[in-house]
Amino acid sequence: ALLQEKGIEKVVLVTHAYHMRRSSFSFQQAGITHIPMATGFVSHQSPAAWWRNGLPSAQALLYSYLALHEYLGQWYYSFK
Repeated sequence: ALLQEKGIEKVVLVTHAYHMRRSSFSFQQAGITHIPMATGFVSHQSPAAWWRNGLPSAQALLYSYLALHEYLGQWYYSFK
């Protein structure tokens, strides 16, 4: 309603890459035309460190938490 009052028809949605799918879905459900602009992408380590990818680490635990949080959020939003 606030966007319509100001005559704004399209917005730029800027959020972290792991939030984008859920955020974009929310904007779409609200009928807001948006341009998604994700930030903070996570990339893999250098190819020279391939052997470390299978080892447990605090960073891997964080990525698992973030992925689970987003998947559960997407599942929850699908019922709203």
